[in-house]
Amino acid sequence: MQRNGRVLRHNSPARLAWVIAQLMPEQDHQPAEVVGRPAVQWEKLQMLLNYYIYYRVTPSAAARVRAVVDAVQAALGQDTGIQGRLLRRDDDPTTWMEIYEGVADPLRFEAALDRILAQHDVDGCMASDSRRHIERFTLF
Repeated sequence: MQRNGRVLRHNSPARLAWVIAQLMPEQDHQPAEVVGRPAVQWEKLQMLLNYYIYYRVTPSAAARVRAVVDAVQAALGQDTGIQGRLLRRDDDPTTWMEIYEGVADPLRFEAALDRILAQHDVDGCMASDSRRHIERFTLF
């Protein structure tokens, strides 16, 4: 994610401040810190969901799957403002994981994800014995 020409890491204080500003635009974002976390905004951050989606791909289809996932993530970023990341297991390069963090509206996000996945025929790209496993996490 970029803001004012700077790349914001997914867990940087600047990224958290940006997320808070999106969730609470009407408030001044200079609260007192409590254990290193903004006091008022922490409740809003706890409601954000992080999606971890993993699946297997065949090595022969890896380039095609990568192109499709890149297109899906670009479309999803434009539609929802959530920029995804793609990783693979270090001990098994056929297992891939998409990560989408800071989802404030899960119903809208999941509807957009389902629609975009169908448009790009993602299921047709994965290994025949694999499916997309979706896990949702939030902060304590």
